[in-house]
Amino acid sequence: MHISDGVLSHQVSIATGLIAVAGVGECIRRLRLQGSEESPRIGLVAAFVFAAQMVNFPLGFAPISGHLMGGTLASVLLGPWGGGLAIAAVLIVQSLLMGDGAVTALGANWTNMGLIGAIAAYPVFRAAKAKLGTITAAMFAAWVSVIVSAAAFSIELALSSGFAGFGRIFAWMVLVHAVIAVGEALITGLVLRGVLWSDPELIDSDATSERGLERSPLTVWAGGSIVVLAIVVLLAPLASEFPDGLEYVGSKFGFVPEEPGEGPIAAPLPDYTVPGWTDGRWSTVVAGLIGSLTVLFAGQMLTRGIGRRRDAAIAASALSGEGPPAS
Repeated sequence: MHISDGVLSHQVSIATGLIAVAGVGECIRRLRLQGSEESPRIGLVAAFVFAAQMVNFPLGFAPISGHLMGGTLASVLLGPWGGGLAIAAVLIVQSLLMGDGAVTALGANWTNMGLIGAIAAYPVFRAAKAKLGTITAAMFAAWVSVIVSAAAFSIELALSSGFAGFGRIFAWMVLVHAVIAVGEALITGLVLRGVLWSDPELIDSDATSERGLERSPLTVWAGGSIVVLAIVVLLAPLASEFPDGLEYVGSKFGFVPEEPGEGPIAAPLPDYTVPGWTDGRWSTVVAGLIGSLTVLFAGQMLTRGIGRRRDAAIAASALSGEGPPAS
C-alpha cells in the first residue's frame, strides 16, 4: 500500500510527514529509555519485512495482488516501538533505493503502515491475546491493521482532493484490502508459528518450550539471514505482476496515474531491478539482496545509535549521582 507521487496534496504530505517525524522520534525515545533487548534485532526483522514485501500474491478473483505490510508482525516480534522503527527503515530504503512509494509520501506511508500497522495494532494484539492466544491474536490484529490503513488512506486522499466520491473510494479500498488482509493474517501467523517453534523467547508469549531457549544470537542471525535470502532468491522473482490493491482502486477512480513520474529523486534500483541487467529474474534477486542488506545495515546503525545514547545517559547519571533514566 505504497502511495506514489502526486496522489496526496502538499498539505496532507506535510501534515503526515510531521506525524511520522514525531512518531519515529517517539519510537527512538521509548527504545532508548527502555534499553530493550529487542533493539539489536530491529535490522533483521526490517530486512525480513523488506524481502517479504517484494512478494506480491494474486487474489485470484480479480487482477489484483497484495503483499505483506508487516507492521503487526514486526510489533509482535519487537514491541510497538521497535516495530514502528523497523517499518520506517523499510519504507525509507524502498522509497530512496527502489522508487517504491514517493519520497513526498513517506510520512503518509509510515502513518498508515508504521503508526497504524505496528504501533496502533499492538494494543489490539495484546487485548485479543488473552482469549485467542498469541498466534490467532496476532493474525486478527494484522487483519484489522490492513483494513484501518486502507481507510486512513481514503481519508488522506479525500483531504487532498475533496470528498467527492469519497464513499465509493472508501468502500472499494476497504473491501479490496479486507481480502488482502486475509493474506496478511496468514503470513503473520505462519511466520510467528515458525518463530514460536524455533525460539519462543523471541515473541512476547506465554508459550513455554525448552526448544531454542539456549539459542545464541549468532544462531538467530544466521537463521534470519537464511530466511531473507530464501525469500529474495526463490519467491521474489515469482511475485504477481497484477497491481496491488491501492493501484487497482486508484486506476479505477483515476487518482493514481498510469505512468507515475520519477519524483524529485531518481531511484538507483527502480522497481526492484538493476538497470541494464538483461536477466529479469537475477536483476530482481540482486536488487532485492542490495535492498535487504541496506535495510539491515540501516536498522543496525540506528539501534546502535540508540544504545550509545542510552549508555551516555546512564554514564552521565552515574557521574551526577543519580540513578539510570526511568522508563
